[in-house]
Amino acid sequence: MALVLTLLLWMGAVPSGPDHLKPTTAAAAHARTHRGLTMPAGVPHTPCHTHTLTDADTESTDTPRAQCDNYALSGFDHMAKFSPTRQAFVVLDSDGSFNHRIVRITDAVANDSDSAPRGSLLPISGNWFGPSQFDGVGMYDVATATFYLKGNLTDGPADLSFRFGSVDSTARPIAGDWDGSGSTGVGVYYGSTGTVLLRLGSLRADAHAHALSTRNVTYLFGPPGNDWYPVAADWTGNGMASIGLFDRASSVFYLRLANTAGPADITFRYGAPGDGAFPVAGRWVGSGSTAASAGVGIFSSSSFQLKFNLTDGGADLGYAMANPGTEYDAVAGAPSPWLPVVGRWRPLKCRSFGDSTSAEDPPDWMDAAVFYQLRIELFTANGTFDAAIPRLAFLASLGVTAIVLLPVAEARVPGAPVTARTIFYGVRRPDVIDATLGGGAGLARFVTACHNLGMKVVVDNVPNGIRLDSPYLPTSPQFCGGLDVTRRNTSGEHIIAWGSNVELDWTAPELIEWWTQAIGVGWVKAYDIDGFRCDCEPHYGNAPLWIGLAAAIQQRTGKRVLVMAEGTPVWDVPASRSYAFHVSQHDFDSIRFNPALPPIDDFYFGTRTVADAVQSCGEPYATRTLTNHDYPTYVVHGRFSAFVYGAAISPFAPHWFTGEEFNQTRNLLAGGTGVLYFQVQDWDALNDPPRQLLASQVSRAMAVRKAHLHIIRPMAGHPINSTDIAMLPYDVASTDLPPYAMFNRTTHQGVFVLASRDRPTGNVTVTAFPDLSVALAVPPAATLSVTELLSNATVVDAVQASTLSSRGFTAVVESGGALVFLVGLV
Repeated sequence: MALVLTLLLWMGAVPSGPDHLKPTTAAAAHARTHRGLTMPAGVPHTPCHTHTLTDADTESTDTPRAQCDNYALSGFDHMAKFSPTRQAFVVLDSDGSFNHRIVRITDAVANDSDSAPRGSLLPISGNWFGPSQFDGVGMYDVATATFYLKGNLTDGPADLSFRFGSVDSTARPIAGDWDGSGSTGVGVYYGSTGTVLLRLGSLRADAHAHALSTRNVTYLFGPPGNDWYPVAADWTGNGMASIGLFDRASSVFYLRLANTAGPADITFRYGAPGDGAFPVAGRWVGSGSTAASAGVGIFSSSSFQLKFNLTDGGADLGYAMANPGTEYDAVAGAPSPWLPVVGRWRPLKCRSFGDSTSAEDPPDWMDAAVFYQLRIELFTANGTFDAAIPRLAFLASLGVTAIVLLPVAEARVPGAPVTARTIFYGVRRPDVIDATLGGGAGLARFVTACHNLGMKVVVDNVPNGIRLDSPYLPTSPQFCGGLDVTRRNTSGEHIIAWGSNVELDWTAPELIEWWTQAIGVGWVKAYDIDGFRCDCEPHYGNAPLWIGLAAAIQQRTGKRVLVMAEGTPVWDVPASRSYAFHVSQHDFDSIRFNPALPPIDDFYFGTRTVADAVQSCGEPYATRTLTNHDYPTYVVHGRFSAFVYGAAISPFAPHWFTGEEFNQTRNLLAGGTGVLYFQVQDWDALNDPPRQLLASQVSRAMAVRKAHLHIIRPMAGHPINSTDIAMLPYDVASTDLPPYAMFNRTTHQGVFVLASRDRPTGNVTVTAFPDLSVALAVPPAATLSVTELLSNATVVDAVQASTLSSRGFTAVVESGGALVFLVGLV
């Protein structure tokens, strides 16, 4: 569809409580200040370190993304809950994404069976090892008076464990910055005696000095013999935490504003008396809250009800922690009650941006990535790697930089025929390349051919199970050394996952290591592939595999690879992913599983603007997926604008399924719904002139993208929201796709995108330019030119920035077409 280049410049126009807990005046409170008291009788202290934390350990608890550059965190606390039986925390992310993760402290201090729950384990959180942006978690074993502390949110043994205080069934752990040092100290409250025992300062020194007793503070607070629960927070915003008590029977909070003996300074009722809720305290984000001082909350039945102030009244914010997915199954059977804990949790998507070349950073080729997804068995009539190689030059001419290869692992008994309906997501031997496709030797030749044309190869990895007819079942020495790493129900039967696959137990370290070595490292070494697409992730629950995969591959092969999540936005919008993944297949797209429903998260169909999508994306990379193998309803349908609008001319990496670039006709009989996944690629269709034209236009759009990444992707490797983008005011009757512009003030250039989805060919009217002297960082009298990049036609030779800024413009855009204008200094 030819683009008509007519540009017409135009002028635009509180309850009662026990006496010893009633509030006192500040003067009276200070008069009672006494630190460094001796330990009350019955509260002996015996330090006993069971694990010594090294300098390397403490420095690594919050690196390498310690600054979390892509999220502006302001010190607010977020929720988690703890299963004493499983020694596991379910943690809610701190970035507003509602991501959950499972964190287990693996020290062998508890019987981990349902029949013998460890009610003596209580949760705690804090910034244990010095000033840091994020908190770690911990457990206190009441039965042994022992703390087990972790400085980060990863599975494993405690970084530091030690005895503190005495064994007392009424002991409850607390934590806070008791002295304003920026580090969290621990403490214990003994209801039997009403005694507070605090440990001041960072615990890093403790691991080396073994001098716990020299910095203890003890005092009395609350009546002896109580069953009240302690909380701790900075109630006044002065930088130091002090404790409070919560009477679960009366739902009354008693807060002390100094770490000294005395009555409560603040008393109020919150919650229903006798409902068994547990208390929490922290700084909550929300209307009316501040980052300076803390509020309280109550937790019951996995639901948090938070209060922003310290007065009588109802909840300001509620949140119910739902099950986070399959990985949660290992914890979900834990006996009640769940116990609450809050902290400043490091977001899964937290990243820092610098000159790092670690495996945690994606490979450099992601800066200009254009993804093309194909299925080898249907890409050609022969369905082999070798048959696909002659077609690769066409893909390179389109501007494709990376092939996403759908599953190639063995899916059928060797020798069995492969048809269009063969589903390669049902895997027999996940480490063996299917012989029908050409085997490992064929894949190696295919990858070499791609590399010779400047294209990378990302291979689909299917970890959601193996087929029932797999030779690896029930056990095989070729699979995890003969161990049974499948999941079974209580009757001993295999648990069946999607596609009739037997689920694998991704909590087994032997499975993670086998998969990492046999497939991750093995395929990179044998075939030189450049990355993995991780099917069904990050939602399936085997995050431990992907967290370490890229690092292990780099360590063992010297190569940095891409790790791509599937991240279907049906589950969350846009696709959340942990830091285990560099990018998602489904960051921004037009997915519509039911054509009668509106799109989930897409700017091509008007559910959000391109600028909003860009400005909301704190990730360094994200995809704009036009189509992929899962879609039963495609959105391109020969519209060139789909390739341009928010895709090629945007900071997002374009991603589409084979055949869309020349509008291949869907065969409804092949797949029932017209899904190209079940259809052999019709290469003869490229002889049709309109299809040739669309392919050539796609090629041109990707070339424009490559030549102008300095404008549309100005800070490679940095958050996408660093792009300077703005929607343009326009006549809403003139187009169904709102125009937008992106600028680079260093090169004094901007690109403007005008497009049409379904409107008939006609004028698209932008009612006003932005102030170009500001947008381009040029003087108002600077001389600018305007060029239409897709045709390389000069539209305006010379015009002053101030003149152009005061005018709107009209351009003729064909239905389903697009125009891209470059504005810059003459």
